[in-house]
Amino acid sequence: MTTEERNNVLTELNAIRNALQLINAPMTEDNVVIMNGCFNSIKYVYNMIENSTKGETENGNADAE
Repeated sequence: MTTEERNNVLTELNAIRNALQLINAPMTEDNVVIMNGCFNSIKYVYNMIENSTKGETENGNADAE
């Protein structure tokens, strides 16, 4: 994955997170569980991409495919 592709994925993740924060749904227990699951998934993918970028940079393979 190129740096540009990673940046695009991270931008999309941020857009999804921002959109979820704007939902005006009743905060029932079920909805809170769903929202937390979504936010945790976004955070997981974001961190996974960030960590893979750091690892490649440290190994000198930043743009290798």
